Amino acid sequence: MKTKTFFDLQLELFDAFSSGSLEQVAMLIEEAKEKFPAREEKLSFWKACMYSRMGESEKALTVLKEAREKGIWWNPFPLQHDPDLKNLLPYEDYQLIVAECEALFEKKEAGERRFETIGNDQSETGIVSVHWRGSNIDDFAPYWTGADEYYFGFPQSSQIYSTNMFCWDDPIKAEEELELAIQQFLTNHSFKQLLLAGASQGGKLAMKRALTDGSGEVDGFIAVVPAIRDPLEVEEWIKACDRSKRGVIMTGDLDVYHPNILSLQSMFEENGIACKFIVNEGVGHFFPKDFIHQLRESVDFILQKDEG
Repeated sequence: MKTKTFFDLQLELFDAFSSGSLEQVAMLIEEAKEKFPAREEKLSFWKACMYSRMGESEKALTVLKEAREKGIWWNPFPLQHDPDLKNLLPYEDYQLIVAECEALFEKKEAGERRFETIGNDQSETGIVSVHWRGSNIDDFAPYWTGADEYYFGFPQSSQIYSTNMFCWDDPIKAEEELELAIQQFLTNHSFKQLLLAGASQGGKLAMKRALTDGSGEVDGFIAVVPAIRDPLEVEEWIKACDRSKRGVIMTGDLDVYHPNILSLQSMFEENGIACKFIVNEGVGHFFPKDFIHQLRESVDFILQKDEG
């Protein structure tokens, strides 16, 4: 039997939250606490969400306070906007926690830039994949495992989002660190094809680097639910793009960015850039269930093994 990873538990827990099975959520949190005690920044947040949804606001606050006493903090945005925590917003103690976390986030302290590789190091296809906002290599890389025919490089931002989580909010620093990662990836490997990929904020960053590539190193991009707030910004990248570039964008029809993403379709067509759009029904701002299949399909399209 396959050993259950933290990634596996997290997916199960998300499904349980979505279905409203809070008993299952509680069981999974206890299992994760036993097997992965070092991930208390996640466990405490999930437990607070669970208690809040159960109407146990005082218990939720106690969980967060105890975690704060250990130095754990969370990004202020989900604290203020996660629907599972809305019951805590009227509490003064909760607002104090939010204020503390805002102050920590605004300090903009730098973490350590990381870069890790997985997969087939003899592959002719290299993929640099950029994590989404509020993540890290350890949590993000498992989405891509299973496509063992490719060699993956995963950069981790130095920009701190919360305890053990990182983001790409400073665009100049983000682009610099992605470039360092690409060059590090290419140092000891010679690929026939180099693709850039990523999800949400990382997907947008990968798209921009691929579309504005002046080095000739990058063959295309795969963007999973990219965080496209301004389609006109992307149009400028498309207009500057080498027509040989190819891309794939995966979106969910329930994703908040879905309308903006679909508006890009005509821009790619009008500028002669081959870009395949995969729309996953019933999916929000998340990876599709059959992502590895769609990943292979995407790589084949970019390498023109699939002209669909």
